Amino acid sequence: MDESSTEEDVRSSLSAYAPVRDIRLVRDKSTGASRGFCFVEFHSIEGAKQALEVSKRRPVINGRETKMAYARENKMARGGNANGSAAIEQALAIASANNS
Repeated sequence: MDESSTEEDVRSSLSAYAPVRDIRLVRDKSTGASRGFCFVEFHSIEGAKQALEVSKRRPVINGRETKMAYARENKMARGGNANGSAAIEQALAIASANNS
């Protein structure tokens, strides 16, 4: 993702596929600069699956092509999400297609 992307940019791009519950942009702790990815939690597992299926077409956020994948459990666990494993299945990591 572009370092100038905001939560609202991500929400407006992805909510066309499924309702978005939460977005966490990942930033460098010392500089505050974007690390080029975020976590998106959808309201349902079905919504996450639908967004992931649609994402095979590489959604564009702030003019940059992105890719989505299910977040790994250890990354979600750091956030202390009370919804447990269902939240892990609902969360997708979003990153620039060029980053990976």
